Amino acid sequence: MLRSLYGLKQAARDWNSTCRQYLIEKLGFVQSRAEPCLFVHQSRPLRLLLYVDDILCATEKLENSDWLYSKLSERFTTKNLGDVTKLLGIRITRNRKAREICLDLEQYLESVLNEHGFPAAKYRPRGTPMREYKKLRPIQPDEERHDTTEYQQVIGKLMYAMVHTRPDIAFALGKLSQHMQNPSEQHWTYLKGLMRYLRSTIDLKLYYGPKGHTKLSLYTDADWAGQKNDRKSTTGGVAIFYGGPINWLSRTQRVVATSSTESEYIAQAVNAKTTQWLVQVLRDLNCSEFIGSKGVRMLADNQGAIALTKNPYLHERSRHIDIKYHYVRDLVEQGKLRIKYIPTTKMVADGFTKPLERTAFNRFIVQLGMVGKSL
Repeated sequence: MLRSLYGLKQAARDWNSTCRQYLIEKLGFVQSRAEPCLFVHQSRPLRLLLYVDDILCATEKLENSDWLYSKLSERFTTKNLGDVTKLLGIRITRNRKAREICLDLEQYLESVLNEHGFPAAKYRPRGTPMREYKKLRPIQPDEERHDTTEYQQVIGKLMYAMVHTRPDIAFALGKLSQHMQNPSEQHWTYLKGLMRYLRSTIDLKLYYGPKGHTKLSLYTDADWAGQKNDRKSTTGGVAIFYGGPINWLSRTQRVVATSSTESEYIAQAVNAKTTQWLVQVLRDLNCSEFIGSKGVRMLADNQGAIALTKNPYLHERSRHIDIKYHYVRDLVEQGKLRIKYIPTTKMVADGFTKPLERTAFNRFIVQLGMVGKSL
């Protein structure tokens, strides 16, 4: 095994296989069916996340983590770093007395923005990541082309921040990433606007605490035919748990929806898949009490789309929809999902489907549970 750790393609797989085998066969852990990096001990209240050679352990008693450290030390060269303050570049701030936790990538974003010409001393403040995207179309023959390598580098670096702690830029970054193969100067202008926004709000953090709802809730939304070049809609969704987002998406739908109801129905089906994955993770963690006795609550702002999930006999409005999107209807019938109506002003996922003006975007940030001095 030691020979395979250096310079070979199978190195990462061999290491993961060795570590996983030791945790399961020797220490009594069970690997999650939904998330292969998650392990739960069968008898001790121990949960751990394994990422390459980083292990994050969660337990109610210190003696359990001490036991785990001693067992791992018998097999591997280990180092106990104590309470977690940083993981994969993510800064973790805890307030044990108030039972609050915050996640941010401020230091990472600081280095990225400084590298690409947005130092703290020189920039124009901006309150939203994208004001509109009507001009965000494929490059035209008469347009000047921007350096592809630079454009892709910035997109990739900002994507890391978006995936982990900055859901507020998911929509803007998703639209800009569609033009990575052939970016124009117009696309670069939009991307610079996004970096200006990040510089203005670099201190924003994800917040989780007892003030938030303790049951898993999913918000789903869609912007019908929002893309002017192909008239496709955008799906948005966010899962809220203990006052903060734990999963989010902003994605262009693969088919052209013929109505706003259809686009919302497709969005519900896409987010329903995410819901079932999160439910399985909670079950693997032995935390089924956070799911809800009547199924996971999904909130939508389109009455027609909600009616489609409850009435399978609306043939004229739904028989042309691809079968895979009726998955959400099946979950509702089984009682695993309950969809409720919510006004658009309270729809947290609204900011994942389209650009919002300043007031609406600030409301979106607050609804996400993000905190920071820049708010």
